[in-house]
Amino acid sequence: MQCAAETSFAEQVIGRFRVRCPGPLADIEALSGGNQQKVLVERWLMDSRALVILDEPFRGIDIGARAVISDALRKYSEHTAVIVCSSDPEEVIEVADRVLVLVEGQIVEDFRSDEVSADQLATVMSVPLADRTINQTMENA
Repeated sequence: MQCAAETSFAEQVIGRFRVRCPGPLADIEALSGGNQQKVLVERWLMDSRALVILDEPFRGIDIGARAVISDALRKYSEHTAVIVCSSDPEEVIEVADRVLVLVEGQIVEDFRSDEVSADQLATVMSVPLADRTINQTMENA
């Protein structure tokens, strides 16, 4: 049996993340993929941490769930460092303040998200390391 604090927390998550479920006692396995993802992200963000690293947090979810998670990450990043790893340039631009592009494990570009478009980012991400010059800039991509 869940304690009152767990039920209260579940009700808060359901409201804050707009989780569609029968109620706070529902098993997470019974939820849709997007609702499961929202609950898991909230669980990761609920504790005070100095750093949170998320790998492809938007993969396989609908636009509504993506917006909810994106808003939560932005809010959480006001007081904690958040690193989001994503292969989708639009997702990166949506949630990032700073964008580091890694190719074959090496940082090849460093942008502020308001200085680069998703199309430009996709271009930079697609250039193999072997095809880059040491001083390659965004204009050359």
